[in-house]
Amino acid sequence: MGEDMRYNELINKQVCDVNSGKMLGQISDFLFLPQNFAIQEFYVYPNLSYVRKLFPWFFPKEEIAISTCDIVHVGEDVVLVRFSKK
Repeated sequence: MGEDMRYNELINKQVCDVNSGKMLGQISDFLFLPQNFAIQEFYVYPNLSYVRKLFPWFFPKEEIAISTCDIVHVGEDVVLVRFSKK
């Protein structure tokens, strides 16, 4: 990430795991350190199945936390990460 990037350029950007090739979802939020305002991790809202889209109140809202050190590349359309479930 050599160039500056604004919040609205990252939010809702698709996230793909380079290990599995799976699309994890879209960036929905960030966690930053108040001491230096550095982003520590970002949260990805998974792509929903058709059933979950129709009946969202039956399913808990899931978010995937991904550390910034797991980012491989930030492209125009997608963020590539090395994701391992913790």
